[in-house]
Amino acid sequence: MEPVVQQFHFKYHILKRMFTIMPRKRKDISMLYIDYNGAPDNDHVAIKYRFRNAIWFKAEDHKTISNKLVLPKTEGRNEVNLTVHGLFRTSIYKLLLMPDYIQVVKISHN
Repeated sequence: MEPVVQQFHFKYHILKRMFTIMPRKRKDISMLYIDYNGAPDNDHVAIKYRFRNAIWFKAEDHKTISNKLVLPKTEGRNEVNLTVHGLFRTSIYKLLLMPDYIQVVKISHN
């Protein structure tokens, strides 16, 4: 897609999610689940996550509205900062990727 179309699509989904979250009584961001697929046969790892009241995500300087993040596989430990943006709230999750599991190391709320 062209950059203008991508930007419009991104902003459309942000507005749509904002209007979904606005009538809710509790607007704080909470993690529902996080799943990690570090299969040894692939050269990429997939992180699937779901948050309550999340509008968009930012990981490794990449903005997305998707609930899946695909990263290149590295040897040993790998740390990823996942920033979750909600309605006037932001949470930063520091994820530690091990060869066979994922661990949430640090959570900070703004």
